Amino acid sequence: MNASPHTPLYSQKSKIIARLKEFLAQAVVSQEIATITFELGELDLWQLLPYIDHPQKVFFGDREGTTQYLGIKFLRTFNSTFALENARHLIDENKELVILGGQRFHPNRLPAPEWSELGSHYYVIPQFLFVCKNGQCQLRINIPDFAILKLSENMRLLLDVENLFSFKGHQTRKLSFESSEEVPNFNEWQKNIDLALLAFKSDELQKVVLSRKKILSSEKNIRPDDVLHHLPTTPGEHFIFHLQWRSDRAFTSVTPERLFKLDGNVVISDAIAGTRVRGENEVNDKVKAFELKNSSKELAEHRFVTNALIKTMQELKAKEINVIGDAENIMRLTHVQHLHTRLGCKLEKDIRTNELINAFHPTPAVGGTPKIDASDWLSSHEAYDRGFYAAPMGVIDSSGADFCVAIRSALIYGRELHIYAGAGIVSQSEAKAEWDETANKMRNFNFKTKLNQAPRETSKANEQTLN
Repeated sequence: MNASPHTPLYSQKSKIIARLKEFLAQAVVSQEIATITFELGELDLWQLLPYIDHPQKVFFGDREGTTQYLGIKFLRTFNSTFALENARHLIDENKELVILGGQRFHPNRLPAPEWSELGSHYYVIPQFLFVCKNGQCQLRINIPDFAILKLSENMRLLLDVENLFSFKGHQTRKLSFESSEEVPNFNEWQKNIDLALLAFKSDELQKVVLSRKKILSSEKNIRPDDVLHHLPTTPGEHFIFHLQWRSDRAFTSVTPERLFKLDGNVVISDAIAGTRVRGENEVNDKVKAFELKNSSKELAEHRFVTNALIKTMQELKAKEINVIGDAENIMRLTHVQHLHTRLGCKLEKDIRTNELINAFHPTPAVGGTPKIDASDWLSSHEAYDRGFYAAPMGVIDSSGADFCVAIRSALIYGRELHIYAGAGIVSQSEAKAEWDETANKMRNFNFKTKLNQAPRETSKANEQTLN
């Protein structure tokens, strides 16, 4: 955004309010939710997010860096599969509506206290939705029928727009944590690895993905915007999903993994499994990549995922199942590198988003093999609640859906920051190596080197460059 007070967003404030007033004065109720759309030009919504002062925010950015959604104020919330499927009629009626959200890893398991406010599913239609595709952005204001009919609701909506475009002063505070806790601790982790190895020997399981979390505690409530400021968001590496439902409650994932993308009748999915840490220099990095591509253990783990995705596509009666690009390619991220295979197919019939979620989740990259047995084993043996970690999170619109797998994630819960990571366990796995792998995966949220870093001073968004 331009550094002058008249940014592409701020300078349109009066025009947006004037057009909205005209719309409300002339509107006739013909659908449950109406939408008025404004063209905004080029914006970076991720940079804009912390400048908007509202307790309810949701953001989705695709890995390719071409599409971003930023929703403010939740107009409708859907807390079950049934409610989500019923919400599809709203999109059928109004093609500009977008649903964002996700659901628990174990949707039928009772949530722990830190997850209880979200229920088993948490999908929303925002009242204010910024949509950017290939750099060109829109603001869509979604207006329910009752807000058109009532003068008091008209005034409330206009006031919300005024507040939305006023922005807030944004000063990133120093993150200071007093203590940390490992859940499970290493001895408990070792015990679960041993139990998994026994399950492999008895042919109960072929692979299982164990996870753990680190809990950092602060003296004061943690502001989600302060956590977001420190996250690595290299274009082309990550999906970004951020769901904030209270000023001190949020779930954030910076994940490389796509669960599926549905575009018309075409489905694309990722097999990402097998991991090495990045090297400290170019030569060492290439050595580690070579080790990764030639490790029987890592290849076996990766092929579990690839074969499972192919089987899932076959069960969906898909045709033209194929590998997109090179199979078992190296995906290099900031801290780790993975084996990566992209798969695509065409569906012969229309399918609901929820059917695809149920078909693909959990993949062997976050659950294990066989799918149901591994999920049940994790539910019995992991001593904490994954919540939305490693679960489906994404966006549904009139053209289809795009869902990521919410790994490399953290939960902001009042004064606590819960950081999650997992590792694929197969018959050759060793507890210490898998523990170290999860530690490397947590480095997106490693604040140890930033605790003494001075806060960055910024003023109001309409007086600062946000890119």
